Amino acid sequence: MQTQSEQARTAGGRAVRMESFGGPEALDVREVTEPPQAGPGQVRVRVTAAGLNPMDWFMTADADTAARFGLTLPVGFGTDYAGVVDQVGDGVSGFAPGDRVFGGALSRAVADSVVV
Repeated sequence: MQTQSEQARTAGGRAVRMESFGGPEALDVREVTEPPQAGPGQVRVRVTAAGLNPMDWFMTADADTAARFGLTLPVGFGTDYAGVVDQVGDGVSGFAPGDRVFGGALSRAVADSVVV
């Protein structure tokens, strides 16, 4: 039998969100009821690893700094990810479900899935 947390990950997943700017105390793991969907020209990646860098903390330290990077609340966290493509949107060529990929998704990478 699955726990509630496992059921939520199966249905939609989890994502780290910030409702206020600051340090680690501002991070919150949220259950996502619906996984993000790849639109035209996009792929969805099931994230297997996300890297955190000093720049991630710098960008979300305060509202003025975040605004310089185009970030507003609520916001995700982390930029670098690696994972497996699990959905391909219309018009995408060169990627297919099952492809292992890595990349950047500004302040969205610490999640079970990311659309890029």
